[in-house]
Amino acid sequence: MTETVTDRQVDMLIMRGRGCTHGEIGEAHGVTSSRVTQLLSAARRALGARDVTHALAILILADPKALEFLRRETTIPDQAREALRDLA
Repeated sequence: MTETVTDRQVDMLIMRGRGCTHGEIGEAHGVTSSRVTQLLSAARRALGARDVTHALAILILADPKALEFLRRETTIPDQAREALRDLA
């Protein structure tokens, strides 16, 4: 059986990428922080990633819209924003 990443898990990965804690993610999704850990681990495995950061990188590479979302929804210092622009 092939594991897939759900929309909920994608949202959780993006929230982690924005610096949210497992508790904050759990609150937003109505689950415990332990459940967030389980769901993020499942997403990581499904993407073949070493860790959650790697999973987020895979997600961004697979869907450039994820990077656009992160850019819009996160306060990024100007210097980092310029570096991201150079990568796009």
